[in-house]
Amino acid sequence: MKKCIHCGAELNDDAAFCGICGKSVNDTANKFVPVAPPKSKANVNLIVAIIVLGVIFIMILSYIFGDTEDENTPTSNADVAQTDVLDETQTNTPTPTKTPKPTPTPEQTPTPDMIKANCGYVKYSDLARNPEEYKDKYLTYKGKVIQSSESSTSKRRSYTIRLAVDSNYDSIVYVKYTTAPDAPRILENDIVHIYGKADGLTSYTTVLGQKITIPKIEADLIE
Repeated sequence: MKKCIHCGAELNDDAAFCGICGKSVNDTANKFVPVAPPKSKANVNLIVAIIVLGVIFIMILSYIFGDTEDENTPTSNADVAQTDVLDETQTNTPTPTKTPKPTPTPEQTPTPDMIKANCGYVKYSDLARNPEEYKDKYLTYKGKVIQSSESSTSKRRSYTIRLAVDSNYDSIVYVKYTTAPDAPRILENDIVHIYGKADGLTSYTTVLGQKITIPKIEADLIE
């Protein structure tokens, strides 16, 4: 068996013409040349995938070994100089400190003249009748000490005094007073001037069990 040189059909060995295409099987000018089949598309895709993976693998290696090389590269003189400049600047920068708190101005201690100038006078009857009207007002009275109780510490001496205004035993004020421990003591029957702030009323019980309510004064000065 032989094949047609034009169409490739199988012929008898003694055939002069092809029964398929009708051409002479002896015409060498138009001899059939078999064409190689095209490559499979799957093979082309496989080749492309291999190439892409290879490129990605090369990029990964370059990235890894490139960073290692950068880390091992010695610092340049310019970088060292810049670091030195920063260190010098930091050294010259003053260390921040806390802002000091302002020292409070000490309050001026009132002098006796200042205390006296600040005090006024009202009748005892008005003070006893309208204590709230004169509360926190600075007043002055003169009278006789009919009772004096004291307590002392190393820093102060405190008094609780009942004073008969103008030596009138019907006009009694209750006086609280604190002074220096070395100041002269205040005794019963002393005649004194008191200067201080009215502080409403206070009550006490006598030895006979009678409750007495009288005006109260917080004294700043007793002479």
